[in-house]
Amino acid sequence: MGRPSSPERLPTKPPLPPAERAWRLALALVVAAALAVRLWGVTWSLPAGERLLTYHPDEGVNLVSGVLQEGRLRPHLDLGFYNYGTLYFYVWQAAAAVNSAYGLVSWPAPPAAPSTDGAGALILVGRLVSVGSAALTVLLCGLTGRRLHGRRGGLVAAAVVAAAPLSIIHSRFATVDAFATLLTTAAIWASVRARREGRVGLWMAVAGGLAGLAGAARYNAVLALAAPLVAAFCLQVPWRRRAKYALMAAAACVLLFLLACPGVFLNWPRFSADLLFEMRKSRTGMGLLFAQTGNGWWYHLVTSLRLAVGWPLLAAGLAGWALTARRGLSEAAPVAAFALVTYALIGAAAVRFWRYVMPLLPALAIGASALIACRGGMGRWFRAPALAAALVAAGLAYAAWLSLAYTKLMVTADPRDQAAAAIGAAGPEITVAFATTPWYWSPPLAPEFGLPSSGVSRRRAILASEAGARLRLPAENTEWDQSALNPPPTVVAVGDLESQDALRLRVASAVAFMAALRPRRAQAFEGRAEALGLRLRKEPTLPNDLLYIWPRVTLYWTR
Repeated sequence: MGRPSSPERLPTKPPLPPAERAWRLALALVVAAALAVRLWGVTWSLPAGERLLTYHPDEGVNLVSGVLQEGRLRPHLDLGFYNYGTLYFYVWQAAAAVNSAYGLVSWPAPPAAPSTDGAGALILVGRLVSVGSAALTVLLCGLTGRRLHGRRGGLVAAAVVAAAPLSIIHSRFATVDAFATLLTTAAIWASVRARREGRVGLWMAVAGGLAGLAGAARYNAVLALAAPLVAAFCLQVPWRRRAKYALMAAAACVLLFLLACPGVFLNWPRFSADLLFEMRKSRTGMGLLFAQTGNGWWYHLVTSLRLAVGWPLLAAGLAGWALTARRGLSEAAPVAAFALVTYALIGAAAVRFWRYVMPLLPALAIGASALIACRGGMGRWFRAPALAAALVAAGLAYAAWLSLAYTKLMVTADPRDQAAAAIGAAGPEITVAFATTPWYWSPPLAPEFGLPSSGVSRRRAILASEAGARLRLPAENTEWDQSALNPPPTVVAVGDLESQDALRLRVASAVAFMAALRPRRAQAFEGRAEALGLRLRKEPTLPNDLLYIWPRVTLYWTR
């Protein structure tokens, strides 16, 4: 008898080397840490008590205009709201519908019990989409950094975005920023990957499609198309094939944009009107906000990016890109292309929110990874790799400390709530005056303060409300109206969110209003940004969207 034939063995994948397993575990830990720190503080200022919405002015507008239809959660394609692309709102609608069906996330809706469909729960769902987007961005930065600069570079790239204060703060909001940054980072990752994969055409189309999806979340994020276009023309293939790959990327970009932002077809008049409005606003500005803040490119460098990651990581990222340019590393060209065109656009705009530099964080992270992965030949200032490692390590430690200090502001009592409690303790018969029509910068004495509507309609709703105290507002269509001070009210409430730019620019009405105050005492409420026993000093002027979490409210008591 012959020997029985042994069953055919299926080929098995070889086990991962220990170094690779350790790298993957380390990257997973960085992503998990990024997710955990963003979840801590994600409930900041959710509706409670007298608060109708949150202290982020865009979240209420996004909820009412992008998610709800006639005040109810009802998934729909034509939002009638196209100041942003629609893709994030579609994802938010879908997540809210799933949550409504399964009850995964709820939030108290006073005076009712916890609800899955109340404003607080719906905004929290939108914030969780942003948190998840930020965690995935960290992962993609790690993968991109590894392809360009090895395992060590990948971990550094992931860690920079994980620790960046700007990313941590603004990924806790139900806004388009974190989601759009995920898609631009994904487009960059696919573009870099296309340079080393056999199916170049497929990856070019993927990168272009991701750029289209990014534009469908935030219009200017479509600049991510620069990454695959530059990647295509950097390939060592005949020019005809380069042009073919570039056209594939561009076609995929247009197709995915139109599919993910169908307002172009569903409601062209509204879509075009909102898009033109945003373009005009970018060119002409927003009143006093950002007025006389100098050159836009310099402002974003020394203010926005500095506050986004801290000086050490900013220096490390820029030094890494200088080193990359010196060495001519063309594989990083897609990252540089997107960063340069994005920086050129936001620097030319008159509107300069801090969050506008959020898509640049992955590029800074890739720069830092280039610096840390280098082994000599670093030029006169960085002859020893240990110096580069020390700079990046110090930068990561400083960024993490900043993020912890800012997070403390988001998990402790908000100054606006503290000011409202102090006013309430003074009794119901007092008169409270305001320099401007109350909004997210004011102590929430009535739910109408948080209405996501124009100042005129919000003012009328406030005056018609049943607030506990007597409210005295400036005349319609005016600010810093001294008539609100006559006869003298019990207390005047002024927040730096409303006063910072008016006083910085020495606006005559604001200066005269503050001079006319004759308080017996001033009571200031402001959070303490501190971590590990060290306190962060608040700068005299901060970006408007950093003041959302770090406002100062002063009550000027006249009697």
